[in-house]
Amino acid sequence: MGHANIDWADDEDKIKFQVPGDDLRAHCKARADHHKARQEFFKKKSEEFAEEIDNQRNQVNQGAISSGLIFTGTIENNRGNMLSQMRSHEDKKFYFRFCEKYLRKELYELSEDQARRFELIS
Repeated sequence: MGHANIDWADDEDKIKFQVPGDDLRAHCKARADHHKARQEFFKKKSEEFAEEIDNQRNQVNQGAISSGLIFTGTIENNRGNMLSQMRSHEDKKFYFRFCEKYLRKELYELSEDQARRFELIS
């Protein structure tokens, strides 16, 4: 985004970012695409953990390994973490898709917190 300006607000000691709507819309599309890819990555990882849990349970049921040797608790925690990450990226994807759709062709003045929410700054 080469056209964004950064100004200090006169009435507050805070930074204001001025971003053209077209630039912000393009940024939102890129962020939505990024979060979609991350969502898919974490979904795949959670499915891999689910398969591992099933494999370990099948091995116990078949007597191939002792129930004391399985690590389903750890794997279930890892799977839960992957699902949580997947949902977080899904929420962000929907947020950026919504913004991409409804941003207008005007100059937006964003606070530092708003710029952070748009993932313009970290």
